[in-house]
Amino acid sequence: MIKIDTSKESRWRKVYGVFLIAATIMILLLIGGELFAFIDIDKPPYDWIINTMIFFFTVDYLWRLKRAKKKWKFIKNNIYDLIAILPFSFYFLS
Repeated sequence: MIKIDTSKESRWRKVYGVFLIAATIMILLLIGGELFAFIDIDKPPYDWIINTMIFFFTVDYLWRLKRAKKKWKFIKNNIYDLIAILPFSFYFLS
């Protein structure tokens, strides 16, 4: 028999997952708009949206890394997340 988790934690995980998917789609649409010259992501409000999402993804990664028991295993299993946020981290430092 299949167990369905109806706890509050499970609901929050689903909401969080939907938010992550929506944020990823938003980033892709903004980058696509920049690529096809529909928008300039260096101007408001697009720069604010992009920076907020990148900050959110960075905090999300660092939070999951902090909670991981085996840090190196986490990094190896989530290397694409790290590769995705690293270029933007250097952007914020400059």
